[in-house]
Amino acid sequence: MQTCDPALVEGLIGEYTSVAVASDGTIWVAGYNDSDGDKTLYGDLVAGKWDPAKMAVQWADVDGVPTLPMGQCSEADPTGWRGGIEDPGPDVGLWTSMVLDPSSQNPMIAYYDATNAQAKFATYNGTTWNVYVLSQGAMGTDQGRYAKMILVNGTPVVAYLGMEAGMNGYTRSRVIVATANKSPPGATDWTYEDAAVNEQNPCQPQFCTASQACLTTTGGVTGVCTTTVNGCNPACSSSQACVTVKSAATCVSAYTTSDWYPSYQPVWGDYISLQNGPNGLGLAVYDRFHGNLWAINKSGGMWNQTLLDGQTGTGSMTVDTGDDGIAANLVIAPNGDWNVAYVDGTTEALKFIVWPGGQGMPLNPEVIDDGYNNGMPYPDGQHIVGDDVNISIDGSGNVTAIYQDSTAGILRVATGVPSTGGVHKWVAQDVMPAAGEFAGFFPRFVGTTPQIANWWRLADTTDQTESGDVSLVMMP
Repeated sequence: MQTCDPALVEGLIGEYTSVAVASDGTIWVAGYNDSDGDKTLYGDLVAGKWDPAKMAVQWADVDGVPTLPMGQCSEADPTGWRGGIEDPGPDVGLWTSMVLDPSSQNPMIAYYDATNAQAKFATYNGTTWNVYVLSQGAMGTDQGRYAKMILVNGTPVVAYLGMEAGMNGYTRSRVIVATANKSPPGATDWTYEDAAVNEQNPCQPQFCTASQACLTTTGGVTGVCTTTVNGCNPACSSSQACVTVKSAATCVSAYTTSDWYPSYQPVWGDYISLQNGPNGLGLAVYDRFHGNLWAINKSGGMWNQTLLDGQTGTGSMTVDTGDDGIAANLVIAPNGDWNVAYVDGTTEALKFIVWPGGQGMPLNPEVIDDGYNNGMPYPDGQHIVGDDVNISIDGSGNVTAIYQDSTAGILRVATGVPSTGGVHKWVAQDVMPAAGEFAGFFPRFVGTTPQIANWWRLADTTDQTESGDVSLVMMP
């Protein structure tokens, strides 16, 4: 009979947006509910249908809301958002990827559980959600980042990044492909294989043993877990570790778990993009450590890797050509051509490359948007463009890219029309958000409709809170 606090607000809801359209036209949206927009972390997976009358997603919690102990009431209105439960549960819902079951047209969602460093899976039966762990390695591993899901012959296939302690102090990264044998799948209906494994990624402190430290450099090699020793005098600082250097106990710069928050995991296998083409599965991934864009395909029962952009040559003949592969997005055309959009972190340009037939040599990269507004520079200089890019290709070979201008907080749409020699002529334009919104995050095509879903956030300077949600806008 206690007095309830007011209903909780949805807050920053719908990040890591994923969209699927049912055969009857119903639009499903899934995403991540970050927080109440003030100080309370939610960290939930959410999903719901788009309501055309309300012009909004009717969100519901799927995973992440903790269960109250028996006999304990929620502090806020139990009929409101999260059932009035203010406390965070496990932080789940990052890298949300959703498809619809072909027979029931109900959603299935693959996503990352950041609290437990594992991939998870949720299925909906029309009334309730069933949630289970999709994949989890041995204690201390990290699996599930960059999850992407597609349907192949009517059943789900999910690809995601795995990281763990490797050999000789390095971090091992794996691009893992999980394939279901039915739809919707249960926890035991999956098989797993490594599409790629890289054994020499820089160390990460969580993968070092208790007697090791993750050094920033070890003999000129960046990031190797190294055994610590006693005897450093004076004692090392909190950002250092005592290790043996030239037979002497020496303080050396080291990472700690408390300061390890990289924007991108420095491994081979970030930004996974998964597609199925006429020659089977294909993946585009980013090697953050070397700044390269890679293709992975399966031929003759073996997974193969092909460098698309970022360097030329090998060994002593290697030439670095850019930091290429951020936000990689792959589309395989019906003729087997691979089409990949991605960001060059060196020039800050959004680029595009074609790999004809998924074999041989890729064509020269093209620039979709260099941040200078089609040759008409912005008053504030170059804009940072290309985040969360998604592309589509029509029957005439015209390419449409949707992405964010992160400087202005605006959704951009670029169209590439094939011209002489197959090179595309690119023209980009803005899709202006509503007043005050910083928009263009996580843009997604809404099936074959002329609509784009994108996430926005809005700051209230009066009460110092933020809100955010998914909106649908028309293709320009």
